[in-house]
Amino acid sequence: LYLSHSMKRAADALSAPLPGISGEIAAKLQKSPQRLGIVGCGKIAEHHVRALLPLVNQGCLIVSALVDTRQDRRRLIDGMLGSARTPDCVEADDLSMLLSLEDTLGEDMRTSAMLIALPHDLHVDAASQALKAGKHVLLEKPIATNIREYQQLAAVAASSKGILFVAEQSPYWPEVHKAIELIK
Repeated sequence: LYLSHSMKRAADALSAPLPGISGEIAAKLQKSPQRLGIVGCGKIAEHHVRALLPLVNQGCLIVSALVDTRQDRRRLIDGMLGSARTPDCVEADDLSMLLSLEDTLGEDMRTSAMLIALPHDLHVDAASQALKAGKHVLLEKPIATNIREYQQLAAVAASSKGILFVAEQSPYWPEVHKAIELIK
């Protein structure tokens, strides 16, 4: 719910008539939607999938890959996606396997972005792999488990063609807004 709220606001912003930016961005994404790979199909991925559906419905995003060691978790997320996933959605046990497979696919079949929703200790390795492959990365928080790993990932992101974005949705929670209001 909390992530759905923030992602819905992002989806609304894409279709809002903001002068010279949002309409152009939405039109561009609708012409060439981002192909998203979901890496980690656990509970937090379920929240992300529900939140991403408005972007899918606007034609800005399609899910083209599911990565998890557990097939039952991939199947659950696949079922939640319905038509939000491509008919040729690739499934893999790990990110390395997906990236190797993508090397054999045509450009139009490759993911352009990755949602990393893995256990915390796997964040840096997975995000680094995706960034080095030129993918945009939405990384579930925390970025890393220690400062050394954070610095390592920051260096990879700085030298990558991809953009690293960290999912910090709590600023959008209604209860956070209420707490700020009460404090003021």
